[in-house]
Amino acid sequence: MTKRSRIVVFLAACLAGFMTQVSAFGQTTTAVYTVDATITYKVGKDTGSLPSSATAYFLSDGTFNLVGSGSYGIQFSGTYSVAKNGKTATIKSSASEVQTIENDIISIIEGEYSGATATVNGAKWSKITLSSGVPTSASITATGKGCESNGKKTKCKGFTIKVTATNWTCQGTCSSL
Repeated sequence: MTKRSRIVVFLAACLAGFMTQVSAFGQTTTAVYTVDATITYKVGKDTGSLPSSATAYFLSDGTFNLVGSGSYGIQFSGTYSVAKNGKTATIKSSASEVQTIENDIISIIEGEYSGATATVNGAKWSKITLSSGVPTSASITATGKGCESNGKKTKCKGFTIKVTATNWTCQGTCSSL
């Protein structure tokens, strides 16, 4: 990752943190969790894994914010709803938020493969698994195509990238979702 792209990621993380605070104004925070995440990817036959982390905010109005940290922090806002049985929560987002996730994923692929360009076909959240109202796991999966040029020839390969969030640790007092 170049120095410039690290600065862009840092500024995006700062902006997302500011946006999270703005959206939280006037709302009661139901729970705040730090989350360990693993980013796994497969590009053609090449596979890899990267560590990541984030902070997840669940607000009383049903708003959900995920603020990533580290070199490959995924940023996301949306709404959440808990299933009647209390065992899962569903995340919903606007088209612009899905685009934000897709751009973050493109940054991950292009950061790992210098000189590559990537496009994302789509990104989708799994349901968040809950145990007694506390999140235990969730993931985002995306597919797309990455291309590299070497001289006159361009090679393109499909990719799959999955961000798996585990180890949800409550920060302060957390109500069950």
